Amino acid sequence: MNDHDARETIVKLVAESQGKSGQELDELFETYYSPNVDLDHVALTVRGRENVKKVFVVWGTVAHHAPKVTDVIYDAQQDCAVVYTMQHLTPKLLPFLTFQFPLITKLKFSSGKNKVITHHQDEWTYDGAIMNIPLFGRFFLCTGRRMIGHFWALVGSVLLQ
Repeated sequence: MNDHDARETIVKLVAESQGKSGQELDELFETYYSPNVDLDHVALTVRGRENVKKVFVVWGTVAHHAPKVTDVIYDAQQDCAVVYTMQHLTPKLLPFLTFQFPLITKLKFSSGKNKVITHHQDEWTYDGAIMNIPLFGRFFLCTGRRMIGHFWALVGSVLLQ
């Protein structure tokens, strides 16, 4: 798989993995994921294609829109990729609210001719998650960081004495 094909495949995989269910999702996972794939997410870890698929189904109920891929970095020598996306979450109870936050996905592929994903790791940036909470993000940007900075400086000065 060359770099261009890999990027196109990864963008397609990310775009199509959300909002699918049933046979479409089965085919997607059969094609791209190893039976023993590991998924490490911010709040959970699961092993096995079927368990990862179930997590994607649950995630799809909260993320009504496919994530927007902003960048893909593929390294053929290391058989891995890093995918930068912007996620869109809409709570069922508050359908008029949409939270957007950046997500970094690291994919590790099997070696050999038929490359499948053996490890899928999702990371949210703390900063991105906080900044996209309505009202609180603005407060944190303007005031919260400064207060935390003063607190850490105070703790540091106490430890230095």
